[in-house]
Amino acid sequence: MNHEKLLTPKVVVLCTNANGDPSFHTCTPSVTQAGLDEGEHYELAKENARDNGYEGPMLAFDSMDEAAHQLGDIVKWLSEDDLREEASAGATVEG
Repeated sequence: MNHEKLLTPKVVVLCTNANGDPSFHTCTPSVTQAGLDEGEHYELAKENARDNGYEGPMLAFDSMDEAAHQLGDIVKWLSEDDLREEASAGATVEG
């Protein structure tokens, strides 16, 4: 009988929602250490996204992947871009 401990890594899936918009789906699939090492958690996360109505293409990542480390910088970058756009939208050009 196998009593290998199950791990529940946090996985993010970039996919498409029912409206066809890009969306993130998050879940914590249960895998063994061997399954984690083999990337099984990525496939389980994509399956979970499909089961919850999301469509492909799908890219999955966890906290150990470069994409996860970039998220904070991306959010900051998007926010700064939005602020500049709002400021320029209110500006008028005098001639």
